[in-house]
Amino acid sequence: MPTPKPEPNQPVLKQLRADHLGVDPQVQRSLDPNRVRKIADKLKRDALGTIIVSLRDDGTYHIVDGQHRAAAMKQCGLGDEMMDCKVFSGLSLSEEAELFRLYNDTRQMRPVIKFRVRVIEGDETAVLLHSILDDYGWKVTGASGNGFFLAVNALEKIYDGAGRWDGGQAAACDTLINVLTTAWGHNKDGVRAELVEGIGLVILQYGETLDFRKLCVELGRHDGGPVGVIGDARQLKKLRSCRVGDAMAEVVVSMVNKGRKTRKIPDWRLVAA
Repeated sequence: MPTPKPEPNQPVLKQLRADHLGVDPQVQRSLDPNRVRKIADKLKRDALGTIIVSLRDDGTYHIVDGQHRAAAMKQCGLGDEMMDCKVFSGLSLSEEAELFRLYNDTRQMRPVIKFRVRVIEGDETAVLLHSILDDYGWKVTGASGNGFFLAVNALEKIYDGAGRWDGGQAAACDTLINVLTTAWGHNKDGVRAELVEGIGLVILQYGETLDFRKLCVELGRHDGGPVGVIGDARQLKKLRSCRVGDAMAEVVVSMVNKGRKTRKIPDWRLVAA
């Protein structure tokens, strides 16, 4: 008589071959080859523990927690050997993502990976911000390089009002990503956390009184590009002994007011005091 399929979310212990365990990048962090090599170099079968696995409706097994241990087994030529697994069945993709987060909450997880997991889980804020980034052609995968967005904590800080304004600042976040993309395209340095936070603060403070066209032009032609703007903010931070976001905001306001005798916006230190 066949073994009945477990109820959803009720795990069973099972031994599975390492090479029968797949990985879905949507609900996993990127594989770290260095970490795999370290495990493989000192591989002790009895110390590998239990792999957390999801049995999907198509009969395939996907690792929720333990992909580096499974990869180390394969690297050592032990892909055909059994590993102890705790198998969940009947999980949706969002439930797999939630399970991944729960099993990794006690470990250091990059903010961008947590953000991706929250998107898959259907977290309202994460889904909204991901949609804004996607609209402007930015990818949020955990990878780095041009076209990839990593400063999710800084963006969410602006969405939440940065502790100075009410939360739910979706329009400000949309404007922020528009400005950064217009100024520097999909340059990875153009969306570093210092710029996201500092320019976001300026947008929150000045709103429609800000000349966004001039802001984009001044940012785009600044000496050294986005790295040059960040350098200016860091120097000012040391001079003022203030937070980098406020230093960046002061630099940006000065750029907007540059060359103007009228229609200047108030200096940042006056409005942020």
